[in-house]
Amino acid sequence: MYHENGTTVVNKRMSFLAITVISLSMILITAIVSVTGLAVYGLRVLDHKSDSLVSLVGEAARALPEIRAALPPALADAINDVREPGYLKNVEIAARVIEGSRSGGKRIVVEVQNNGDEIVSLLSMRIIGLDSENAPLFERSEWAATPIQIEDDWRGPLLPRETRRFPVHCYYRDSFDELEKVACEVTDVRVWRGAPKQADEPVDEQI
Repeated sequence: MYHENGTTVVNKRMSFLAITVISLSMILITAIVSVTGLAVYGLRVLDHKSDSLVSLVGEAARALPEIRAALPPALADAINDVREPGYLKNVEIAARVIEGSRSGGKRIVVEVQNNGDEIVSLLSMRIIGLDSENAPLFERSEWAATPIQIEDDWRGPLLPRETRRFPVHCYYRDSFDELEKVACEVTDVRVWRGAPKQADEPVDEQI
């Protein structure tokens, strides 16, 4: 029936090419969002669990001799260590708060001294900023020693009779005015055991 004042609605079917382009675009957007979400989650996990990451890799390599055999000699040698909490009696740790640089605020400086005769291959710790009433303001996970040196947080092993100093970068500007002192909590310490034994030699594994 014809309506003089009616509105004509035209339904135009989309072409196959248009539907294909839209579908591929949606798939691409979904993939980007998913990968971005996984990446952000992974970075957060690494940031909060980084103090045990090196130890975890070392434990896996020690548990699987075939993996260790496949590692480059330098890396296999570096992770040939053992957890040694008793060695902490030879380690002195001090942390202090100093005035910031040009941008103002405050900074934290940590000093670790190895007074023993062993090489510390891994030393992880929590750095806690405290106010005047010893209430925690913030915390950071730091590595004072790592099996190998790469850059930044991978500071390398701490040799006997050596002292390591490093800054702790914090981004809690609102808390800097209240920051008075620092507490250090060691979460793991490992000592290098020397070059790995040959395949025909007995291996006394310790965890």
